Amino acid sequence: MEIDQRASRLKKVATTAGMACAALGLAACGDEGATSGSEQKVSIKELQQTPKEYVGQTVMVSADVNDDISPQAFSIAGTDESSVVPLLVLHLEDEDDPEEEGETSFDAQDGLPVEVTGTVKGSFDVVALEEKTGKDLNETALENWSGQPYIMATEVDVIGDN
Repeated sequence: MEIDQRASRLKKVATTAGMACAALGLAACGDEGATSGSEQKVSIKELQQTPKEYVGQTVMVSADVNDDISPQAFSIAGTDESSVVPLLVLHLEDEDDPEEEGETSFDAQDGLPVEVTGTVKGSFDVVALEEKTGKDLNETALENWSGQPYIMATEVDVIGDN
């Protein structure tokens, strides 16, 4: 009889523990803002509506390439049906970084769905960025973005079947 009571208690404890673990697992899976790193997943619309809230933060945003501006820059926006204003993305690989050796620049193509991870910057200044990074950027192609918020991308991945 005593063995049956112990077994019954163990089953209850195991069941309760299992349910608690399952609930925690489901809660973690249901968080739409969750990402694999320290970045925060945001929508392009949300980022464009309140860019100052994200300045200095690392974000992950999915959108379509709106315009291939230069080898280091492109803009992203929502789908053709949305009214989301384009957002500048700079993707400057560090040629001196051994981890990026042999990598080529991301080849942006208009309409390509991408997931961009990077830091939101408050005000684009092409000359200051050239001085800071030592990169030669296409000032003419980027002059219309002056003063606008942008993302300094650390990673750009094509999403979908493309």
